[in-house]
Amino acid sequence: MGRVLLSIVFGTYNRLALLQKCLAALERGAHVDREIVVIDGGSTDGTLEYLQDFPGVRVVRDEGLIGQAGSLNRVLKSLDGDYVCWLSDDNIVVDGSLDQAVGILKNDPAIGMVGLKIKDITGPYANEPYLGGIWESGILNCNQGMLPARLLHELGGFDESFRDYGIDIDLTTRVLLAGYKVVYTKKLAIHHYRDHDTDNWITKSNREQRLQSARELYRSRYAMLIKKDRLPSKPALSKSDSLPSSSDSQASPVLLVYLYQKLVKQLRIVYYKLVKHLRIIYYKLVKYSRMTMHAINIILSERVVGHRISAFFRDLYNIRKGRFVSKWDLLKNHGNTYYLVQQIPNTIRKQVQERLNYHE
Repeated sequence: MGRVLLSIVFGTYNRLALLQKCLAALERGAHVDREIVVIDGGSTDGTLEYLQDFPGVRVVRDEGLIGQAGSLNRVLKSLDGDYVCWLSDDNIVVDGSLDQAVGILKNDPAIGMVGLKIKDITGPYANEPYLGGIWESGILNCNQGMLPARLLHELGGFDESFRDYGIDIDLTTRVLLAGYKVVYTKKLAIHHYRDHDTDNWITKSNREQRLQSARELYRSRYAMLIKKDRLPSKPALSKSDSLPSSSDSQASPVLLVYLYQKLVKQLRIVYYKLVKHLRIIYYKLVKYSRMTMHAINIILSERVVGHRISAFFRDLYNIRKGRFVSKWDLLKNHGNTYYLVQQIPNTIRKQVQERLNYHE
């Protein structure tokens, strides 16, 4: 097969019903010139037989469940697309969303990854407007996304140290550390059928253990990013701040200097207290706004309105908690098809890169 614009790749294992929905949605939802690569982990439920008769799909078979990172990396060199999109077999792509993501990457080379906005259709998070966790580094995680194939190769693909959990936030972080922006689609791009009662890449029995291991590995690797920015501690008076002796021939100038220093310190204390109280007020406003949002949802009894209000406050939460997202993000990206733009400042980025290179 010759070059195509987009390579769509995902794995599956004994979830034929979900796989059928996923592929049917891709037939309707991706109109750009693309290829679809499905990696099977050894299914025994008729998946392989179904895929053999499905046109336009290339099947790659793994010898057992070797993990998402390893499976995805196995096929990277054989992909023909200029852009790579990684999905899951329980994803239902919204019509036109992948085309829009390709357009975002083509129009702005400074954007290194597009996070595809996901909403759960089933499971405990079905009432949430959309998914997307914020890790301890303050980075918004792209659970499913798209990026240039060239960049993915430069970064060495997915990190197999994480195996399954954590491969997405690790890749998101490395794209940012490479100096690129990471953005989210404004519109929902994927409907997610969360089903943790079926085996896929990992088994249910050790899911929590592997998730915890991924968190610990991420904390260890990106420790410098996880150090929170805090206000300096309240200035304390030192012993040298005592009043000057009246016998000193330079008493007047020294006294003026002392009084000036005292004034500056008092102003700093007032400033820190003011900032603290303003933060408390802001958090309370957000809290009461979210409570008001729930009240409006009940009063209006309108799902569409409720979803939009809920999504708006989720946006505000992500902007407030996202360390590398501009506080003016919604205004800056008002006319764009993307938002929640993340970008690590060069000073921080270079420090973290130096630390990572040193440990390597």
